[in-house]
Amino acid sequence: MTAPGGRPASSASGAPSARALGEAEQTLRMLVEQAPLAVIAFDLDGRVSYWNPGAERLFGWSSDEVLGGGPPHVPPESQSEFESNVRSTVAN
Repeated sequence: MTAPGGRPASSASGAPSARALGEAEQTLRMLVEQAPLAVIAFDLDGRVSYWNPGAERLFGWSSDEVLGGGPPHVPPESQSEFESNVRSTVAN
């Protein structure tokens, strides 16, 4: 449900309603799933927690192959730098 101007409808407290949040999440999920580009998410330990179809097309690995593991697109010689970047990003 949206308010005038396309904004999510809000509750009396001014916070978006549960329905509006659900609709926004559904829209975002659809956009990410349909994106022609790779969308990859990592957990705090640097393991792949999300791998969209665009990532499958770009890199050639299915989500079943990569979820829960390290990033297969990072070469072994760059793995420690990647992990350092994850820690730095989380810390800031």
